[in-house]
Amino acid sequence: MTGLPLSDIVSVTVTLDPTSSSTRNFGALLILGDSTILTQDQGCVLYSSLDEMTTAGFTTSAPEYKAAALFFGQSPQPSTLYVARIDTTATPKVADRVAALAAASGDWYGVALAMATMPSNADVLALAQVVEALSPSRSFWTTTEEAGALQSDSTTDLAAMLNAANLSRTWCQYSSTTPYASVSAFARVATVDYSGQNTTLTLKFKTEPGVTSETLTSAQYKVLAGKKCNAFALLNNGESIIQEGYMSDGTWADTRIGVDAFQNSLQTAGFNLLYGSTKIPQTDAGMTTLKATYDNVAQAYVTNGLFAPGVWTGPTIGALKTGDTVPDGYYIYKPAVASQSASDRAARKAVTMQIAAKLAGAVHSSNVLVNVVQ
Repeated sequence: MTGLPLSDIVSVTVTLDPTSSSTRNFGALLILGDSTILTQDQGCVLYSSLDEMTTAGFTTSAPEYKAAALFFGQSPQPSTLYVARIDTTATPKVADRVAALAAASGDWYGVALAMATMPSNADVLALAQVVEALSPSRSFWTTTEEAGALQSDSTTDLAAMLNAANLSRTWCQYSSTTPYASVSAFARVATVDYSGQNTTLTLKFKTEPGVTSETLTSAQYKVLAGKKCNAFALLNNGESIIQEGYMSDGTWADTRIGVDAFQNSLQTAGFNLLYGSTKIPQTDAGMTTLKATYDNVAQAYVTNGLFAPGVWTGPTIGALKTGDTVPDGYYIYKPAVASQSASDRAARKAVTMQIAAKLAGAVHSSNVLVNVVQ
């Protein structure tokens, strides 16, 4: 059809919004092994099932396959597993290899070792210390079969060494029969959907399919607890559960991962706002827009159960003082733009906002007092 263009009468311009950045997957695990199925040049290879690993050439006796079986054997089942190789003849230090893999890929959050020849305790400690300092944040999941973990006077077993190093991003688990038991623990927390309602969890009381539970004495359990070493333990009612659910410094694992996820959600939401806007002005109104974005993120973490209303025991932040109730589970302090330094304004920085968040925590035990009279 010919004729004069409609744009002379009605001019329409369509602009597509830029694609927003997505948050990280905090359920993605990297298994580092020494099988020759992969080469170091391949980096992190993604597998979504055991069948894919079999097709790739991993046998059921391969350490990586055995660890993957525990990962995919959890319920609910996680789905994102990476496997990478360390050539021990070329790269003898696992810390160096993991640091290189972290620099090359941000797609994984947890890392575990599954090797025919496991590194020394000193090398594992060095790896844990590297993971502690990685950015973006990661976590390390390791298992010890050493009898020394159960001995109070042992200071050279892996659990004792990791605890002494005060590591908040390393999970250590004792297992006398299952060398990759910690992978099952990670797989359980890997399925948390932080965008859902009441989805966060504590690892205590959870099960580890495929892992043989430990029959511990009370004395042995106390030794493990003192070293902040976890175990999948048999109770006298016949049930087996994860005890206790902490990282090597005593930080609860669900708190460590949940706070990492919250940090990433704030970063992603802030970036997406700046990226998708023509501009956010350096005015009080502009800061209110930015604060509203962070409000939405914090509210989501109240909804998922990480934060909850409670009494603030931290330092004074804005109008929130020590001892005050935090009715929303969090409080965001936004200072006035007029309080900004000239150098920060010239650098086009937003005012520094502070978020006070109250953890919901989790109940791990209960006391009941009973009085019976005639």
